[in-house]
Amino acid sequence: MKATYTLFPTLIAAILLSGCTKILNDFEFVDKDPLLVVQAKVCPDSTVSILLCRSLDMYDRREIRPVDGAAVSIASASESLTLHNDSSGWYSLAPGQITAGTSYSLQAEADGFTKISSSFTVPLLPELESIDTAKVKELDVNYSNVPVTKGKLTLHFK
Repeated sequence: MKATYTLFPTLIAAILLSGCTKILNDFEFVDKDPLLVVQAKVCPDSTVSILLCRSLDMYDRREIRPVDGAAVSIASASESLTLHNDSSGWYSLAPGQITAGTSYSLQAEADGFTKISSSFTVPLLPELESIDTAKVKELDVNYSNVPVTKGKLTLHFK
């Protein structure tokens, strides 16, 4: 008789819990045309480096696909500069061709993609006011019989 008392609640629980599971069919979405993706490093005292690649859809697990042969340019109010295609989607501009504090627009155009543009202002480099050093303490570490000194370096920027 006890077996029927435990079997009945277990059967009811199994029936109720089986209704909580819902199997979803494959999710369908509209596959869009790939877009150009720009990753840029712009600093006035070094080379301007830009990686141009194509976007991936949400199920695309492949590696990033670089875009070569694109026309990439940076323009300010006074001049327009064309970036050189180095290799594998990398485009560069020699150091010293852009000015800190100046606003530029970036444009990229490649076959099979819509033309893209963006605007940015090159940041001003911080001015270093002073450098302070202080010897904190001598460490007793005998790796190569050379005394090791722990120090503190403080940089003050404007």
